[in-house]
Amino acid sequence: KVAMTAAAVHFRMVARREQRFSGSRRLMTSISAAGGNPIPRVDVGALLRAPPGSSDAARRAALQNLRSATTEWPGFFVAHVPTGVVPPAQIEATYSLCSRFFCDMPDDVKRKYHVAKDTALGRGWTPPGFEPAYEEGVTSYVEAYDMGHEHPPGGTNGDPMMGPNVWPRAELPQLEPCMNNLYRCLSVVSQALHVGFADALGLPPNLFAAHAGVNARATMRVLRYAPEAIPDGPDTAGVGTHTDYECFTLIHHTAPGLLLRTRSVPQPGGGPREAGDGEWIEAPPTRSGELIVLIGDMLERWTNGTLVATPHRVRRTDYERMSIIRFNGVTSDTRIVPHPSFGPARYEECTMGEHMERVHRAFADRTPTFGSATWTSSPSSHRD
Repeated sequence: KVAMTAAAVHFRMVARREQRFSGSRRLMTSISAAGGNPIPRVDVGALLRAPPGSSDAARRAALQNLRSATTEWPGFFVAHVPTGVVPPAQIEATYSLCSRFFCDMPDDVKRKYHVAKDTALGRGWTPPGFEPAYEEGVTSYVEAYDMGHEHPPGGTNGDPMMGPNVWPRAELPQLEPCMNNLYRCLSVVSQALHVGFADALGLPPNLFAAHAGVNARATMRVLRYAPEAIPDGPDTAGVGTHTDYECFTLIHHTAPGLLLRTRSVPQPGGGPREAGDGEWIEAPPTRSGELIVLIGDMLERWTNGTLVATPHRVRRTDYERMSIIRFNGVTSDTRIVPHPSFGPARYEECTMGEHMERVHRAFADRTPTFGSATWTSSPSSHRD
């Protein structure tokens, strides 16, 4: 099975999707967002073509769209990415190879690369049901493979959370170069958005990007949600409700199931939008050249709550779905201080590393992490 050709794997994946999604075609094409409002779009190509401070009209429009999407409604956006930057064939190859690992490898082989053997770095295979607790009383059933920038043990800057990846080189040697190539492609998008977020908010353009790069806390994971792996019941989900812990997240996904909570509710007729907890909407599958961008904990803290980390979850489905997630943080020693341009500080200072240590302690204790953006000195202490 492992020796199947790439063409055969691609044909099998397409056949699977046709069979499993045939009953949900209407849903896939009709979902946009709550009340029929499309999720805002930001042209990342414009951010890549013109430098910060440029008078380029396309860049200025992209920055305005980014700002309004993240500070008003809905709190997240769809990034339009040039296919020369993130080739669709690279994404499809990653899905195909990971599908071979998830579906064709015996469990005793996959266990050799179990994420529990790499608890410090969180690299390797996560079996269904092993995902950390995100919300109380809900078990997440997702299969995953995690990787990041390839570092020697201890990283290149002495950070103990940086190190080598875990690869099934004997069983699936193509996986390593394929995922590394996609990671590099997404790094181009990540850097453009680190600059773009600051520029859109009127901050020094390099404020966030200066702390990103190869030594940043950034990882990529490929996820598979298999309906046969998720038991029925109110306490199970693909992934429970949570926010992501870094600055922002890039998401590509193949089918409905991802639910996002907006930061406010659109009013009829396009009137003023009231502040509040927002509402849940279902994100449509990403098309060629698209990535969904969510705000993470660190940008919420850095902007003093001007940007708000996006709560999201994955519902149970009766069809297979897969996704590629790229988390984009900063170096562990970066001190996250609410920027003074956003008023008196409402968040406690912390470093990227300190925040992730709290998260990992919560994982170890099987303690829910929902609400992590507002943690203070301990996971049990939240800002009012």
